[in-house]
Amino acid sequence: MTRFGDRLNEEWSTAVNEISNELKTKNISGLVFDLRNNPGGYLDGSVYIASEFLRNGKVVSQQNSDGSVQNYDVNRLGRFLDIPMVVIINKGSASASEIVAEH
Repeated sequence: MTRFGDRLNEEWSTAVNEISNELKTKNISGLVFDLRNNPGGYLDGSVYIASEFLRNGKVVSQQNSDGSVQNYDVNRLGRFLDIPMVVIINKGSASASEIVAEH
């Protein structure tokens, strides 16, 4: 994944459908999620992607300048809840990609 942009949900759904088909037809024991040099992007994109791998709970909290806190929870039932996965990041991974990698 190269960034968390405007077409993220659409592009992700297409990729997940392809990966899901491969998981059904081939002997795949895990996934590698490459977020190297991903500068991030939209916060809601990180919640959407993290929700693919988490059953429930808080994905991230945002503290505003007035001290109020906004929690962002898992927002859907993901399709990769039970498959082992390795996430790759580097010094070019930031923002939304760090949120996803944390989980």
